Amino acid sequence: MFLLMFLLMGKNQISIKIIDEGQGFKEKDTSRIFKRFYSNRPEKFGEHSGLGLNIVKNLVELHDGEIVASNRIDKEGAMIEIRFPNV
Repeated sequence: MFLLMFLLMGKNQISIKIIDEGQGFKEKDTSRIFKRFYSNRPEKFGEHSGLGLNIVKNLVELHDGEIVASNRIDKEGAMIEIRFPNV
């Protein structure tokens, strides 16, 4: 499995893309993964609070950014994109 990170700097925004080749998100509505206490991990993964992505979303929004999660369409895997205004 691999993990790619891209940093794209445009005139009006900065975008960070994180892409992997894992199983992708089980949720069709990927906005749900950012809800507080949400978790859809296998039990063998270990203990977790379901707060991690919610905290990331809150921090991104605190800086006038947005975060979007999706499944890749070209192959298996997930993609998370974080966008900030370029000030």
